[in-house]
Amino acid sequence: MKQQNEFVVTDVFFIKDIKKVIAVGNVTIGEFNTGDEVLVSVENQELKDKIIRIENMDNPEITVAKKGDNVGFMLDKVSENTVKVGSKIYTIQ
Repeated sequence: MKQQNEFVVTDVFFIKDIKKVIAVGNVTIGEFNTGDEVLVSVENQELKDKIIRIENMDNPEITVAKKGDNVGFMLDKVSENTVKVGSKIYTIQ
């Protein structure tokens, strides 16, 4: 699997009522889209997941996050306490 694009996590939230993790951070390379399959790199392991929503402060739901954007990715599968500050998220191609 080839990794493209990079997102660095600066904060993590867990929404209890829907049991979803939101990874907040900065797109450092490339761009991400809603629906992208991603690898979440956490403490020497890579977990496959999917971005089900992208949010920023100006718009509660956007479809694309580009280099330099500070956004939140709602992830489909990872559980609470899995993603940590400093984790990286990559697209899968």
